[in-house]
Amino acid sequence: LVFTYFLSFSFMNYASRNWSFVGNAMCGFGAYPLLVACHGDFHYELHAKYQVVAQVTVAVLVRMAVETAILDKAPRDLAVAELQSLMDTIDDIFEQFFMGDFENMGKKHNQAISMLAACTALHAETAPALEVAQGPRLSFKFKLYGEVLQKLQLLISEIGGLELGCNKWSTEKLGGELTTARQAAEEHQEQERTIVEKHTDLGQSLVFKAMVAQPAFKTMESDLMRTIKLIFQLTLAILQHDSENSKNDFEGLPELRAMTGMRQLDGSSEFYREINSSTIQTDTNDTAFLVDRMQTRLTVIVNSLKACTNMIGEMGILCLEEAIY
Repeated sequence: LVFTYFLSFSFMNYASRNWSFVGNAMCGFGAYPLLVACHGDFHYELHAKYQVVAQVTVAVLVRMAVETAILDKAPRDLAVAELQSLMDTIDDIFEQFFMGDFENMGKKHNQAISMLAACTALHAETAPALEVAQGPRLSFKFKLYGEVLQKLQLLISEIGGLELGCNKWSTEKLGGELTTARQAAEEHQEQERTIVEKHTDLGQSLVFKAMVAQPAFKTMESDLMRTIKLIFQLTLAILQHDSENSKNDFEGLPELRAMTGMRQLDGSSEFYREINSSTIQTDTNDTAFLVDRMQTRLTVIVNSLKACTNMIGEMGILCLEEAIY
């Protein structure tokens, strides 16, 4: 029993980054009470208090042992699995965009927001500070996981802008009887700032037809989807890495190192030139509202795609920085 006691806390002293002092103190302060000879007339003033401390310590160790034995997956594994689901959803969003399925793209966007919240909730539980001892697995890349979540949050926000540009919008007039001047003023402000989405097939088809008719649109699709799949795959591989084998074995790492302009969207400048010189109708109607103009919506879409590419490229830079070590 004494050997097991000292073995456990000595291992904690040498293996734990945050609890090494506790393991050292347990060995030091536990040496005398455990090794002293027991006598029937042994009386110690703080005996009861030390007994409570010992009982709490044993209870914590027993709980840790039970949780380790019955736990199916560690918090780090759950966090990476949730992140993988989020990345798969984002990949589906862009595939649906390039297919012109804007309605399902919006549904996937809402799912991505919920998945991001789940990943954020698991982030704190993956902190290496919560590990009493590291064990055979390498410490989880807690900082990288948090930085990736920040980039994905910005990426999802840009997807929201992409969705706004794809859908048809118009102003909504609010009806009802106005009884006071204040209500009339509020109604006027609401008319000025409130817009509601109208999923009209005509508006969506005109936007999509205008985009796919340009050869540069295919170039943007190829560049963005290639960047997404490569960087998402490498990010998951680095976060899942938990052994001492070389990181140079990561699939896709040499390709990412050789990639130039990962934060830039190929074909975006050519798309502007092609759409300006095309004969496709660029206005759905002769309206005074700027949000209804085809030029405005195409500008929002392309700027959102460029911003998404920039966010994904910054994730690639994080992967390269982590893979150096």
